[in-house]
Amino acid sequence: MNVSIKLPNDLRGKILTFPFIHAFVKEAKKRLNEEEEEMLNLHLISNSEHLDVLNLLPFNAYYHEIEDEDLKTVFTIHRGVASLKIDSTDLFISTTESFIDASIGKNLKAKVTAGFQVGKNSFLLKKKIPFNTSGHQSEQVFSLIKSLVEDETIAIPNVCSREVKPLYADWNMNPYFVINLSLKGKEFNEEWVELINLFEHKNIVLMTDEFEADHQEAEIVEFIKKLSTKNNYKIFTYSSNIDFAKLISYTWCFVSEDSSLVQLAAYCGSEIFHLNRKENQDKFGPQYFIGDVTRFSVDKSKKDFDYGSVHDDIYKYIDLKSQDSGD
Repeated sequence: MNVSIKLPNDLRGKILTFPFIHAFVKEAKKRLNEEEEEMLNLHLISNSEHLDVLNLLPFNAYYHEIEDEDLKTVFTIHRGVASLKIDSTDLFISTTESFIDASIGKNLKAKVTAGFQVGKNSFLLKKKIPFNTSGHQSEQVFSLIKSLVEDETIAIPNVCSREVKPLYADWNMNPYFVINLSLKGKEFNEEWVELINLFEHKNIVLMTDEFEADHQEAEIVEFIKKLSTKNNYKIFTYSSNIDFAKLISYTWCFVSEDSSLVQLAAYCGSEIFHLNRKENQDKFGPQYFIGDVTRFSVDKSKKDFDYGSVHDDIYKYIDLKSQDSGD
């Protein structure tokens, strides 16, 4: 059975499809085994941005890249699909609302095409799945399981990434926690200085996704000059989601405002403090991943906002963790 799935183009969108993909693979393999049919050949299609995150899925699949230029119109997508070299697709599924994405199934000459029943997409789809506009994005995508299983109700599973090797060989002897530095204007938020300087004799890994990879280290080096010298600091350059997974899978905790990296850390099973400014967590918050996420609203426009209480909670957790480990 050859299945092709078009994934969202952004990192967060890709990650939020993972509960669906996990369940689809499990159910498809079970049905193929029961019917003594051929094996499942899964083809995952996306643009090049953060395509490497798919390597964290704990099963084999083929990954196919479409250039952004080829995703612009129904005419350019024909050229993009021709370059994929995917033969004989039995089932094509689009996980987005995009008409262009839905047209990929037609270009693949898929026997069955499935996706959300929105707009003109219905003209291109054989299996039309109702789209819940108010639900969580993972739940919206998970409804596409009906393209495979029509008469059964399958619960959305809690899923996790494949096991990865640690980024630091001494992670157990020298435990650390990770802070993803965000900007306020053109400089790192001074609130990070206040939080970090609460600690003493800790190993703290600093990173940022606010700059291109070749500028990250220089920016963080300057920032470290503002910090207490009583801690040990390492700099992680974020350029690979696989390396990020190796970092985050062995940390005490991860502190970040960035929603996409919070999602990825949760998929890797991390303890996370998400400092959420204004994002709708009911729609985009981490769900169905094994990581433990503590959310804080850091919207300063709210009258009851108190950054100090956020810092206290994070400090207490890490301090307790260090006592438990004998650090």
